[in-house]
Amino acid sequence: MTKKEENRHSATNKEQCKKMAKLNGWKLIRIEATKDKILKVDCIFEGEQTTFTEEK
Repeated sequence: MTKKEENRHSATNKEQCKKMAKLNGWKLIRIEATKDKILKVDCIFEGEQTTFTEEK
C-alpha cells in the first residue's frame, strides 16, 4: 500500500482550514491540534506539499 502525499499548512482554527480548502480547491483530509498558541491547528490536505512563498 502506497502512502498518499500530504499537503500540510498551519492555521488559527478549524474554520480557517475549511476556508483554505475551498479557496485553493484542496481536499481536506484531517485537522490536527498543535501546541502553538497562535497557529492552533495543522490542516492536512490531499496532494503534494505546496508553499505560499514567492520564488525568484
